[in-house]
Amino acid sequence: MKYRIVYERSPNNYGAWSPDLLGCVTTGKTLDATRRLMREAIDFHLESMAEDGDIKPKPTGYVEILGFEPTKPKRRKKKGRTVARTPAPTRKVARARK
Repeated sequence: MKYRIVYERSPNNYGAWSPDLLGCVTTGKTLDATRRLMREAIDFHLESMAEDGDIKPKPTGYVEILGFEPTKPKRRKKKGRTVARTPAPTRKVARARK
């Protein structure tokens, strides 16, 4: 099975976790070290689940990487001074029906 893994960089190291394997996390000094440690963490996590009689979780969802360019705030004049205004989101959110 292939599980999704999220890698995050912090100022001093890297962290990794899997949304499908709750509690399975690790950190490392480099990205390569974090990958290796995450593989070990997943092996250990799945072995522990098997020993406890837990069902091995199936991978869920998918990964999508969205790229975007930040927009410059629109500027408008207000009583003789320029005020930066952040544009409103353009995505409409469907309201839940009762």
